[in-house]
Amino acid sequence: MRVVLVFIVFLFVTSPLPLSAQNERFIRDMFANQINKQENYKSYVTYKWLANTPFYQIDLTADGVAENILVSKRDAEDWFVVTNSKRIPVLEFKMDRVGVESFVYKVRVVRISASTVALIIFHYQGYYKEINFLGKSKIYFVTIDDNDLKKINYSVGPTIWEEKETYPHRYSQRFYDVRVNDLNSDNVKEIIVSYGRNSHIFSYLGNGQWRNN
Repeated sequence: MRVVLVFIVFLFVTSPLPLSAQNERFIRDMFANQINKQENYKSYVTYKWLANTPFYQIDLTADGVAENILVSKRDAEDWFVVTNSKRIPVLEFKMDRVGVESFVYKVRVVRISASTVALIIFHYQGYYKEINFLGKSKIYFVTIDDNDLKKINYSVGPTIWEEKETYPHRYSQRFYDVRVNDLNSDNVKEIIVSYGRNSHIFSYLGNGQWRNN
C-alpha cells in the first residue's frame, strides 16, 4: 500500500520517518503556486519545468537573522538550496535519483559542536520497476562552521532506506535508524546510521569533511 507523503521541513526532531513512495503529480500540484513567483531567486539554467517549495526560514548562523532553505524541482532533478537572508543562494546541489517520484521528505537541524551546525537532508531517490523493483532513500549533510555562510559545505551520506522486489517475487525492506550523539565525549557529535547490529558512524572533521568509521 502506497503512502502519499507531503514535503514537510522537520526542525529538531529525533527520529527518521519511514517512507514508501510519492505521487509525482501531487508534488506538481503542491508546487504549482510557487512556480516562478520568487523574484529574488533566479536559476541560470533554462529548464522546461521548474517548481520551488516556499522559502523556509531558519537562523543557521545564530545572529538573529533568518536564512532560508528550499527544495527545487528542475525537470526531473531534485535540488537543495540554502540562501542568505536576502534570498541569494549560498549553496545549491543536485541530489542523486534512482527513478521516478523522488523528493525530499525531511530536513533535520542539529548542532554538531559549539562552532558547527548541520542539516541532515532525507531524500527519497525514487524507484524504478522493470523486471525488478527498487526504491531508495539517502541522506546528505550540510554544515556551516563558525556561524559563517562562507564556510558552508555539503557531503553525500549513506543509503538509509531500501525497498526491493526481485524475481521471482522476493520482497524486502530495510530501514536504517539515524541518530546524533557524542560517542567519545569530545564535544563533537557523531551521526550514527544503523541497521540491526550493523552501524556506520560519521565523525565530523571540519571544513565539510566527514569520516565514515
